[in-house]
Amino acid sequence: MRFSLVMMIGEAGDDFNNSTVQCPMRRQRVIMGTLTLDDVPPDQQAQGERPSYTPCLLTTGIDVSDDPVLHIRKEAYALSSKWRGGAPCLFPKGTDHGT
Repeated sequence: MRFSLVMMIGEAGDDFNNSTVQCPMRRQRVIMGTLTLDDVPPDQQAQGERPSYTPCLLTTGIDVSDDPVLHIRKEAYALSSKWRGGAPCLFPKGTDHGT
């Protein structure tokens, strides 16, 4: 299985505080990376990691918009991580990867 992370480049005039607005399909896209899965552990519960994804933990110089959906996601992801025993973020605040 292969997954590609593709970023769409925003333009002047975009409303970054409203994630319900669809961007035009003509926008420039950049492939940021590819994740390839070539094996699945037989016991994913025991052998898998439980990292916490935090959409608002960003590197210095990148800020979160005022989009209310993004802020709700931050709270929902934290609750989900707590319920499933998620591990703390791999890049805590104060590192080169966290804020």
